[in-house]
Amino acid sequence: MKYWIIILSIFLSNHINAKCRYNGIYILSPSAVLTQKPFFLLEFSHSSQSLIKDLNKKFSVYLKSNGNKISLVIMEILKGDMETTQVVFRCDESLQQNNFYKLIIDNLPKGETIDVICGKAYSDNKKFSWSVSNQINIDKPLQILNVAETKKTRELLGCGPSEWVYFNIDFKNDEPVFVRANVKHISTGKITTFLLSIENKVVSVGRGMCGGLLSFDDSNDYEITFSLVSTSGKAGDWYKPILFSRPNRTGIPG
Repeated sequence: MKYWIIILSIFLSNHINAKCRYNGIYILSPSAVLTQKPFFLLEFSHSSQSLIKDLNKKFSVYLKSNGNKISLVIMEILKGDMETTQVVFRCDESLQQNNFYKLIIDNLPKGETIDVICGKAYSDNKKFSWSVSNQINIDKPLQILNVAETKKTRELLGCGPSEWVYFNIDFKNDEPVFVRANVKHISTGKITTFLLSIENKVVSVGRGMCGGLLSFDDSNDYEITFSLVSTSGKAGDWYKPILFSRPNRTGIPG
């Protein structure tokens, strides 16, 4: 997870000392190999969020392989706290083994780009394709055994602070593809829901210098719950709520 966050933060911010990048579409993929009926997580940054209302209207979203198209249907839209919105898609039909698939969004405005973050690797979507395994989607609930906060980080960068809180999530059996998180701002009661990538059983919640799913406010009390998301896109039971605080701002403005 640490390396995934570093990669995403770099490209979202278009380098630490440069100006922020004010648009972008990112496909977050745990693997370059898909199950036969996968789901897809896309993040829309800054001005690219305005496209969401017209997805599968003005902008058709589908998989393409050897001239064949498979429609992708919106399952859910999750709005983050700061200039980031997630859209979850599912396939309309099963994919075929031994085929390679590309994700296409038709008729995007000039200047809009799609990039893939697959594990630790970053790729232009035009050059990226997925293969298909013989794996059947996991429909059984995935169970969390324990959650523990491990560390906090805060760094003041060119456009603002980068703030993260890290959690270790212990589970048994099958590896989740994503982790679903609910964060409650205790002072206001506001709840933000989003999906997180997980690596070596670690996730991080927060924001980069130009935006992110969770923006810490002036209060210091938060509550978070997690559930594991399987290859079918189904989330398991919520783990018990955990109280945590924002990264220490002492001596660092913002």
